[in-house]
Amino acid sequence: MKLNTQKSVSLKLLRLKRTSLMCIALGFSLTIALHTSTAQAEVKITLPTPNWEMSFKPLSSSSNTPKLNSEEFALIDKVRPLLDEKQYQKANAELAKLWPEQASAALFYVRAQVLTQLKQYQKAEQDYLSSIKLHGDYVLASQSLAGLALSQNQAKKARKYLAETIALGGASSDLFGQLGYLNLREHSAFSSVAAYQRAYALAPENKHWQKGLLMALSQSGSHLQANALIDELLKDEPNNVELWLHKANAAVSAKQSQRALTAMEMAYRLGEKQKQNIQLLAQLNVQAGNIARAVNIVKTSPSLLQDYSYIGPMLDWLASQSHWNDLTTLITSTKSQSKHFDSQALSHWNHQRARLAANKGQSKRQVQLLQQALKHNPANGSAILDLADIRIAQGQFNRADILLSRAAAMKENREAAWMKRAQVAYLQKRYKSAQEFLQNILKLDPSRRDLISNMDILQRLIRQKNTR
Repeated sequence: MKLNTQKSVSLKLLRLKRTSLMCIALGFSLTIALHTSTAQAEVKITLPTPNWEMSFKPLSSSSNTPKLNSEEFALIDKVRPLLDEKQYQKANAELAKLWPEQASAALFYVRAQVLTQLKQYQKAEQDYLSSIKLHGDYVLASQSLAGLALSQNQAKKARKYLAETIALGGASSDLFGQLGYLNLREHSAFSSVAAYQRAYALAPENKHWQKGLLMALSQSGSHLQANALIDELLKDEPNNVELWLHKANAAVSAKQSQRALTAMEMAYRLGEKQKQNIQLLAQLNVQAGNIARAVNIVKTSPSLLQDYSYIGPMLDWLASQSHWNDLTTLITSTKSQSKHFDSQALSHWNHQRARLAANKGQSKRQVQLLQQALKHNPANGSAILDLADIRIAQGQFNRADILLSRAAAMKENREAAWMKRAQVAYLQKRYKSAQEFLQNILKLDPSRRDLISNMDILQRLIRQKNTR
């Protein structure tokens, strides 16, 4: 009867031990899963600032254009050849020399255009405003004021003049593209979509409006439209890496991981080498189950191999999923980069090497690597637990218990350490100590009602021992 009871306790404790090991393995799995979930944020393509250089826009001949005074014709005739030759400094000097006492709105506009080319923006703005004050609303003057504001990074003022220009009938691609740019930069992506669509429709060859519309569609969540636009642009530029990155970004946002993977693979083959994008490609391959491909991508990227915050969880995951060949490949690849690791990283790295040695049945090598791991970081609880398991298997219970007492001092390893200490105590027939360790676990986690039956059995063993 006594032997049967002891066997029952042993089986239950061993079952609890395996459960705790499963929890550790699950932790590795969750780590890599969380790591891959950050992929969406990795593809970041910046919006370049369009060229705000303004060309000289002469007076138009429409009916609502301001007119020159009769006495100003001679001055304009003298200045026109200089303007045609883009000799704006000389033209400005002639205007200053012959400037009339009562200048017309048209002449103010001409001088404002000259000053704009000379980048004398404050004086140019004053002349545009004077032209509008004398004549009333004037599309070209309002558009030019918007251009001046953009050139000086005055977003609020630029939007005001752009809106005025469009209200007055302005409808150029530049106007809508500039408005889309400002809305995307200063407000919301959704508000910029319509403006960029108008600009793109009027000037589909303009790279700024193409990229702006892509970003606006992607950031506003219009992933299907963004993807359709990308496919259209890729017909003309199939080797454009940035377009493939855009395609991947749209696919990731739409949770279309296979499409994102295909696009990232194309970008990679075309020469994409940015660290965050190589990392995204590897993570997408992990999610797709292409583990060997992911490892091969990582091992050819020195910047990733040096980044242990990325490599560490990947090693964990490979070991927990028993991808031993891939784990061997990645550990071998990181050897040349290990000189860049800090002590905690080196401890973790040696622990993974120990797990690999255990899989190969190299128990002596496993112990050596676990000891190296603890030399680099004495607080590596997982390595302590693994070394304690080896000591238990060797029947070295006192050495195992010393190790487990160290692990129990660490919050993240406390429950597993107490479980193993309970097993050691049981094997040493220290039933009261075993029960106390299980009680500690129950206090730590009251939901562990599965421990109650073991504690009851241990209590019976304690009574039997005391009655002898």
